[in-house]
Amino acid sequence: MVPSEALFIAQIVLLLPVGRLLGEVMQRIGQPAVIGQLIPGIVLGPSVFGTIWPDAQHAIFAGASLFLNGAGN
Repeated sequence: MVPSEALFIAQIVLLLPVGRLLGEVMQRIGQPAVIGQLIPGIVLGPSVFGTIWPDAQHAIFAGASLFLNGAGN
């Protein structure tokens, strides 16, 4: 199992550049940058990435969902 700090860094390294890139793309086509920054959360989440490649999505983002599920108790 990957240590939680390393998993957190991997998630940040994946989400920030993708969000920044899509934010720039959205600005260039006349949309607010925040729309492009929200899209990676949808694309890399269980809706799209989890459907296409569930093992990879679970390996990268399962730690966050486990934390959130435990925090609600």
